[in-house]
Amino acid sequence: QDYFATWGYFSGPDIRFAGVPSHHYFTSRGLALFKGLRRLPASVSGPLPPKEELDAVAGVSADGRTVRAVVGRFRDRLVFTNRLETAVAFRLPKAWAGRGVRVSVLTLDDRNNWFGDWQRDRVRHGIADNDFNWSPDSFSVMSGRGLREESKRKVFESLQGAYSAKAASVRPNVRNLTVTADGLLTVPIDFAGNGASFISFLH
Repeated sequence: QDYFATWGYFSGPDIRFAGVPSHHYFTSRGLALFKGLRRLPASVSGPLPPKEELDAVAGVSADGRTVRAVVGRFRDRLVFTNRLETAVAFRLPKAWAGRGVRVSVLTLDDRNNWFGDWQRDRVRHGIADNDFNWSPDSFSVMSGRGLREESKRKVFESLQGAYSAKAASVRPNVRNLTVTADGLLTVPIDFAGNGASFISFLH
């Protein structure tokens, strides 16, 4: 938590970091839900596209009723749109067998990441890498580390409504699935570009 807080990944009242919630914010919020869970074994199998990584972390609550997992997809490119369809298979206790569960899947990727739009928009408006005090890759566009000139800040402000709308679209997809007689539950997920998918369900 100290790491996320230090880099300002939480939007809030601090004017240096206030603004449109970023994927950093949503990721840190999703990871915070793992606090207090017992780690479960998780692994990735099957072929992956070249130069890509896929990893998974899972946990269960002390009472065994809540299970969470996060699957992350990474390629060393800031923006890319290649799709990847995959699935997460859970092996659950026999007590869950044959029962329906309500599954929540929150996927963060290039489809709902406003920052990719900003990277394209700023180029279209002639905002170069050296117009930033620190890094053009920082989502803190309006902070002291962001844009230097007021005229360029106004460009971001004029587009901020569209970015806020995209950030507001970050919502979980909730569905009802049934655990098999063998205690297996398979949850399909897909990514467009880099991303993370947070999966949770309650028995």
